[in-house]
Amino acid sequence: LTQLRTLTRLTLNHNDLIGSLPTELGLLTSLQFLRLDTNFFTGTIPSQYARCTELQVLSLFKNGLTGTL
Repeated sequence: LTQLRTLTRLTLNHNDLIGSLPTELGLLTSLQFLRLDTNFFTGTIPSQYARCTELQVLSLFKNGLTGTL
């Protein structure tokens, strides 16, 4: 997935994904829409996501995330 550097949309909501948010998504710097809501992610939002400067929509609701953006 991280080889897809020109990927602009990634939608993985409602997939029962568990664990921490993958830091590698920060390598997808062309992302404009990232939807990971309604899963079972826990922990914090990785600082690597700040590299996604084209991001317009970040949807993370209905997870167990903590911390600040």
